[in-house]
Amino acid sequence: MLDELSQFAKQLDSDPDKTKFPFRLLSRRLKEVYNSCWHESRLQRKRMPHHPAYMHPEDMSAVGVTAGDIIKIESARAPITCVAV
Repeated sequence: MLDELSQFAKQLDSDPDKTKFPFRLLSRRLKEVYNSCWHESRLQRKRMPHHPAYMHPEDMSAVGVTAGDIIKIESARAPITCVAV
């Protein structure tokens, strides 16, 4: 398993285009959210009506984003719309 993880880490480190995709998206556990099912629950949507994108303040400043802005996070696979936090 460690060999497989090592190979996977090498793939992650080989970035095809850091200029086009300079950031990495990581999932984050939220205390009040049950895995990925929260968007289907009316009660959960009431608590958190949007997908938050937690960004470091220096990164936000570098790309001209402020907290509360609606942003599009895009990869080679697909885009998603979030609210910068």
